Amino acid sequence: MYVVGEGDFLAMEVVSRFLDVNKSISRLVNCGIPSSLCRSGDDIVRQPLLKKEFELEKIPSPWLNGVQDHFFDGKLIPMIETNRGCPFRCTFCVQGTDYYSRVAHFEEDQVKEELTYIARRLLKVCPQMGALMVADPNFGMYKRDVDISVHIGTLQKKYNWPTFIDCSTGKNAPELVIKVLENTNGALSMLHAVQSVDENVLKSIKRSNIKLDTYKTVTEYLSANGVHTSSQTILGLPKETLQTHLTGLASLVDQGIKSLQNFQLMLLKGSEMESQDSRNEFKFKTKFRLSPRCFGTYDGEAIFDIEEIVVSTESLSFDDYICARNYHLAYMVFWSQGWFDDLFSFAQNVGIKNVACVEAVMKEMNSDDGAIGRFMKGFVEETKGELFSTSEECFRYYAEDRQFGKLASGKIGDNLLNKFRAIASFLLWPQICQLMIRAVKGLIVTHGSEKLDLDIELFLDDLYRYIESRHACGWTLDEIISPVSCELQYDIPRWVACGYQKILTPYKLEKPKTFLFKLSENGAKEIRDSIETWSADLQGLTRVARYIKLTSQVRQCV
Repeated sequence: MYVVGEGDFLAMEVVSRFLDVNKSISRLVNCGIPSSLCRSGDDIVRQPLLKKEFELEKIPSPWLNGVQDHFFDGKLIPMIETNRGCPFRCTFCVQGTDYYSRVAHFEEDQVKEELTYIARRLLKVCPQMGALMVADPNFGMYKRDVDISVHIGTLQKKYNWPTFIDCSTGKNAPELVIKVLENTNGALSMLHAVQSVDENVLKSIKRSNIKLDTYKTVTEYLSANGVHTSSQTILGLPKETLQTHLTGLASLVDQGIKSLQNFQLMLLKGSEMESQDSRNEFKFKTKFRLSPRCFGTYDGEAIFDIEEIVVSTESLSFDDYICARNYHLAYMVFWSQGWFDDLFSFAQNVGIKNVACVEAVMKEMNSDDGAIGRFMKGFVEETKGELFSTSEECFRYYAEDRQFGKLASGKIGDNLLNKFRAIASFLLWPQICQLMIRAVKGLIVTHGSEKLDLDIELFLDDLYRYIESRHACGWTLDEIISPVSCELQYDIPRWVACGYQKILTPYKLEKPKTFLFKLSENGAKEIRDSIETWSADLQGLTRVARYIKLTSQVRQCV
């Protein structure tokens, strides 16, 4: 039996009636449970849908009643829900339907009690866990969210938790979102999920975005106050082409968005986009893949959560899809982590746009026949290899003992962008850094403004050593958290503090000096706690890279 809509309000009703009919499936079908869907022989029996429930206080807190205490294992991340529903009508989202259009809120005091309970429990049994997930579709869009964020700030001071918050911030009310970000002390970043910036695409999915100039103003304010900003796009939306998709990414980057999250269109059951009419209208071609890390063995049976994604449309070919995914990888590694902010800032000062740097990087990646070439080839192979023609084919593949063993060990089945971001961040950092400097050096020397020092290449070599040394990397915990040093002929830290000046002579040292780089005490602790939680193998590092603050991996030049 399936319950349509919100299952928690009917779960007790289903179980109660099941017991009333002496656990008879055939008799349960005839009980007339509202909002239910079940099979009777060859027929489907569907009962009328109940109206959406707004009294969320009827749901007992799974935190405060202790039901979830045994899940505090130091690896699972606690997740809370402060509201349900979404006022927006996006056709790719189940919450874009009429049923979810009105928003209901859990009691604010209960939410705060839950957060306090989680913080105390973590401190007692697994203090190394620093992350929190908030399941709301628009956290920070309501005035009460500001009060909740103040409470989170109090918990941070008392329990040093959460250090990282994973959630989707509100699409409107930017002034409230800003307050929420400020109150959570860097644990939360501004997420503006544009999905696309093309008006034809937005119209086709019944979505409107904050005006880009308004968003640019918010971004500039947040960046000036040290708050990280990010945006989301979805590849494969109706009427989106490769060019409009890449143009959208470029416009976000040139506005100063610090991080891009690029997803592929999933056809979610119950959404308007998943209907047969939409499939026919937009000529969707789909494949099936395992939802990242969503598998297990239950009662001796292998279970997989499989998702259907769009890999081509009437306006986007499969080759375009692969090309866009390569760009997603490049933006993930070379832009979204902030690893090369100093180099991007200097390039801008000499007249080169951010997007031109990314294009130069793509050219270098495509022509590289070394470690980065293999890195990119591996990403493409795994991108194609995770796609199956049917859900059954996907199931059979992963249910085979050898493949299931690879899943269990973490060798396969993870989010590919996160996996390859971890490889770049921890295992291939020197080669990543070399390629970036090589690509941008060519741009600066060839297309930069005329007033550049004759020793520009010497300076860029120093800047490469500085950028490489600042980023903590390695194959073991000791390697990652250990200080490093390098010899520089320019005072790069002073040059950075002065705003990336084009005139370099004032920063040339009389003789080379050795500079020491080390993680902050808090940064080293967060990395150590995260690796002790998830391990230093690739599966663990993928989660470490996903759930630590970007600043924690930055060595300070001391």
